[in-house]
Amino acid sequence: MKSKKWKQVCVLTLAFILIASISTISVRAEGVNVVILVSNNEADSAVAMSIASLLNISVIVTPWGIYKPNVTAEIIKQMPDKVIIIGGPVAVPVEYEQDLDNLGIPYERWYGEDRYSTNIRVIENAKEEFPGIFDNVKVLIVNGRDQGAIEVIKKLKLKRIVPIFVDNGLENQTEVIGSLIRPKNVVIVKSPLLTQKMSVILQQMVERNGVTLSQITVEASKELCLEAITNTESVLELAKDILDDLKIPGAKNMLELANKELEKSKEEYSRGNYISSYRYAIYARNHADVVVFLAGKEKNKILHGLPTVALEHDILRLQIQIQALANSGADVSEVQKLIQQAEDYLQKGDLESAFDIVQVIKEKLRNLFVNEKSRNKHKPEHSRGKRH
Repeated sequence: MKSKKWKQVCVLTLAFILIASISTISVRAEGVNVVILVSNNEADSAVAMSIASLLNISVIVTPWGIYKPNVTAEIIKQMPDKVIIIGGPVAVPVEYEQDLDNLGIPYERWYGEDRYSTNIRVIENAKEEFPGIFDNVKVLIVNGRDQGAIEVIKKLKLKRIVPIFVDNGLENQTEVIGSLIRPKNVVIVKSPLLTQKMSVILQQMVERNGVTLSQITVEASKELCLEAITNTESVLELAKDILDDLKIPGAKNMLELANKELEKSKEEYSRGNYISSYRYAIYARNHADVVVFLAGKEKNKILHGLPTVALEHDILRLQIQIQALANSGADVSEVQKLIQQAEDYLQKGDLESAFDIVQVIKEKLRNLFVNEKSRNKHKPEHSRGKRH
């Protein structure tokens, strides 16, 4: 108990030092309402929150690998001039791009082959698009797979912080410190997945760049371990539901492997072996994520292979978008009538007529969105409310 309290004091003290030593310089996307769309992947969402904090803009989060029409409704609510998608099409499905295209909302997608290269691409693009964004920031170096450590850092809510995620390929990430950002202060987050060897190599690399180095330690505590197990259970349930009766080579085997790893994690937890338990929970979570991706990809293929199902899906998406525009004050009576006509044609089996009306609705929704956004911009500032 005493060591736990001491650790909390150390973390809070470091948090205070970091916050107190940071200037209040703020780079904003002046005159342009930019929104970030990112998945709930710990690494991607952490870097998204960092960029959003530096720019004072909104972040909208979607479940990893899954398209949710209600997320597009949230984007509509924000009335953005531009959307920055952080993460590849595996993490943030292309259906969101289709929605943005239909609504006439410009967007960019910032991503790499994995969470590590995505981390670098985001930093590169942010620096190019928003010069000065990384002036006087601190860098936190974290193991990119250590979900618990990343969540601990996010909860500290430190200002002007940029996370750099590392794994075995340390060189690419740490080069960012010497070229892209050039911080004066770097914090290494020691955690269950950041080995002592990795920590030493990181220190040597960072010190070569002449920066001040400090450290936060995130231990595999009972609470952190239990949280990792609970999160993994949630993703596994989602994986089972999505996989259902789909026939995907290897997916069921991977799901079984994830379940075994989770059981092993629980066994180690019951014995008090929290480091081992934590690692097994992370392994299980990573395998469950792959199953979610494979199942989602297969369902999407089936969806696009069945015209009737694809049209039903399109109509549902449009209904949610129409409601979002209605909530913003737009007159949607005309498109609501058209939606009803499209549904009627679909029930009669007249797919061609239903498809044609859906295209008309998309065009009208684009015009409604543009008009509503223009009207919203000309409202008095106090009546718009705060972005979140």
